Amino acid sequence: MDAAKACMETVRDCRQQLQDNAKVFLTRDPDSNHLHKMRVALRRMRSTFGISPHAFDETAFSDISTELKWLLEELGPARNWDVFVLKILPPILAALSQEHDFAKLQQSSDVLRRKNRDRAITAIESHRFQALLLELKAALAHDSWLQGNASSIGHFANLVLEKCYHNFRKRGRSITTLHPEQLHTLRINGKKLRYASEFFLPLYPARSAHSFLTALSGLQDTLGAINDAVTANHLFKELPDVDLATSCLVKGWLACETRQLTGQLDLQWKQFNTIAPFW
Repeated sequence: MDAAKACMETVRDCRQQLQDNAKVFLTRDPDSNHLHKMRVALRRMRSTFGISPHAFDETAFSDISTELKWLLEELGPARNWDVFVLKILPPILAALSQEHDFAKLQQSSDVLRRKNRDRAITAIESHRFQALLLELKAALAHDSWLQGNASSIGHFANLVLEKCYHNFRKRGRSITTLHPEQLHTLRINGKKLRYASEFFLPLYPARSAHSFLTALSGLQDTLGAINDAVTANHLFKELPDVDLATSCLVKGWLACETRQLTGQLDLQWKQFNTIAPFW
């Protein structure tokens, strides 16, 4: 199999994941995992299009990429509020609820969570979403966009992985001094490296890749937690009539958590850089 056809199979799998989880999400299933899986499928598709210009015509999916970005933007706020209500708030309430009443904060957060889930549902129920699924299906039904001189999958894998690895390490220099926007960019580059690694993993010995992927996943988890804390601070501004005491408690908690995570990130980054790439 050449690189282009391998990428095509990845897009096909992502489309199916998107469609299957959208169906469950529309049942108003309270499990936020289906929303998360939809966003992962969208990001994987965008990443595949982004790393594959040598495998197929890079303009072939330009219109589809625009629609994938639109859908991510429609689903993003719902996911952010899921994280805020289900992940950020519970430990804060468990630790501090005896000293402070968080009822108003909980109520307002639930209202905004439902509002943004309704926005996500509206997007998935729209004709625009159905058109996106049909466009993807049509693109996958023929191979006119495949490059005639597409490289072998092994050669292509090495090129892509090396490029993603170089970009990730470059972005992570002086990691403890990076501000939130730079850490967010580093996190995105880490996702691209992880997606590419998982995509090409069957081509390499599993044992040699295990340590690399374990270290990379740990970094991604920490970067994700830092990003969640930063996002939570932004979301907090959307909450109506939050009293000063509640605001100080939550923001103080998030600041302490971010400080701890940043220290953890430094150690993880050093450990990651001691592991040789598996390709």
